[in-house]
Amino acid sequence: MRRLPWARRIAAVASLGDENRRSLFGYIASSPQPVGRDDAAGALGIPRSTASFQLDKMVQDGLLTVEFRKLRGRGGPGSGRPAKMYRTAQPEVGASVPDRNYDLAGELMATAIEQSAAEGQPVQNALLATSYAKGLAMAEGPKAWTNSFRQRDTCPNLTALAATRCGTVRSTGWLTAIHPWSAP
Repeated sequence: MRRLPWARRIAAVASLGDENRRSLFGYIASSPQPVGRDDAAGALGIPRSTASFQLDKMVQDGLLTVEFRKLRGRGGPGSGRPAKMYRTAQPEVGASVPDRNYDLAGELMATAIEQSAAEGQPVQNALLATSYAKGLAMAEGPKAWTNSFRQRDTCPNLTALAATRCGTVRSTGWLTAIHPWSAP
């Protein structure tokens, strides 16, 4: 699953500052099935129009997704239009200022520990190699990182290449710097 961009995560968390939205979000998040407007409004004792507005605002903010479905076994022509149903868009939405990506840090550490155990090398070396490969993958896309070591050795302007990669990674919220280092 893809994580929301930082600005959208901030907007999503800010959106929950409204008491009705917070209550609606809590109700929908705790439901194992998608929830309709009428059910949400009835459960919280608020007008349907208020529930509708707040639910659609949370869809716009990236907290909820919408699906349409016929209810109570109705089907075929003349059965009316499908009901708008809501469910949470992400299992978890969090934001920090400045942006931090603890999921990525955990993924890097877990991968480095596995690599260290499998290859018998120090965890620090495995973490450097894992981080380097992941940074290349983030900067260049999924296919480009496989050729990165050859490109690094033949690139006529290594500083420009590194600056471009750092800029791309920096756009995801990570602080970057260019230091002399050779790939493992």
